[in-house]
Amino acid sequence: MGERERSAELYGDAGGYESYMGPWSTALAPLFLRYAAIGQPTSLLDVGSGTGNLLAAATEIVPDARLVGVDPSTALLHRARNRSDLRRATFVKARADALPFADGAFACCLSLLVLQEFAGRPEPISEMRRVTRASGVVAACLWDFARMPVIAALVGVLAEIDPVAGVRLAISSPSGEATLARAWTGAGFTEVSTSRITVMRTYENFDALWRSLLCGSTPSTMTLAALPARQRDRAYVAMRHRFADPRGSVPIAAEALVVRGKA
Repeated sequence: MGERERSAELYGDAGGYESYMGPWSTALAPLFLRYAAIGQPTSLLDVGSGTGNLLAAATEIVPDARLVGVDPSTALLHRARNRSDLRRATFVKARADALPFADGAFACCLSLLVLQEFAGRPEPISEMRRVTRASGVVAACLWDFARMPVIAALVGVLAEIDPVAGVRLAISSPSGEATLARAWTGAGFTEVSTSRITVMRTYENFDALWRSLLCGSTPSTMTLAALPARQRDRAYVAMRHRFADPRGSVPIAAEALVVRGKA
């Protein structure tokens, strides 16, 4: 199976993806936009737009900009196109490493929770710079997986149950701000800066967290859902031991890395 086909399969359930990751990206989006300091651009490209949460935040912050989102998943694009708050946005099916736009086509270019899918490959970053006008802002935000407790714990539990799956799910993520800064500087950006964003989400109880994992449309959550019942029960016990709170609700803080530069 090629990379395009794997991406479509992993992110083929828009409802499940939104239930699992949607609240996190919704919380991250306005904070990321504030950090990116894009001003009031005439156009904005969202690379890996998913279900549209970053562009939804952008409609409030840059109300006059032409908004365009690209994503390889037909299901995620369909959900984004049918959002009432994104009627003025345009969506295109494309990958981050092969953007179907002319050089300098956009005033700024952003990417939320996408670059980790490319395991450090430089093509998406180069493409984002190529389609952005000179001096336009290009910024990205991605999880520091060591400090995103839900993903880190789930991958760890799955690795204990199925070591082969653990190897497959190991995600090559930046080790810190310095790694992202080098990637941006190496791609030719100027005025490069990095930071971190912390967001909180509170689940009603552990079972609410567990249900979001079972329907998620990502590599780790799909691996969980595909486990035989006995192994899935083992994962439930292990995750409950990690997250269950006798008070009921489960507050979780997660940390994302952000980087910004000018094309």
